[in-house]
Amino acid sequence: MTRTAGLEAEGLTVVEAVSASQARALLGEPVAGVVLGLTGPDGPGLQDDLSRHRPRATVVEPGEPGAPAMDDVAGIVSALGHLGGAEPTPADLSGVASDWLQLCR
Repeated sequence: MTRTAGLEAEGLTVVEAVSASQARALLGEPVAGVVLGLTGPDGPGLQDDLSRHRPRATVVEPGEPGAPAMDDVAGIVSALGHLGGAEPTPADLSGVASDWLQLCR
């Protein structure tokens, strides 16, 4: 089973980028977790970009000290932890304030 298939089998939605520049183009998408495995000339700084654009996303960097290996699907799923859906966006929460006000009346 491939890493992608293994993560999908665990209920995660996988969007792959083959380069750091392609990953940067996806920073506008709601994500809850990222598995970094990119190397190459456009890779440096991607972690900073993720922190700036997706500060609540869980980032796993296989091969880093304490992180699972890139082929360790179970370890990656464990490192991602609670994930199973995308990071909430303001649109997802838009009705909460009005619902709360209705309940408090």
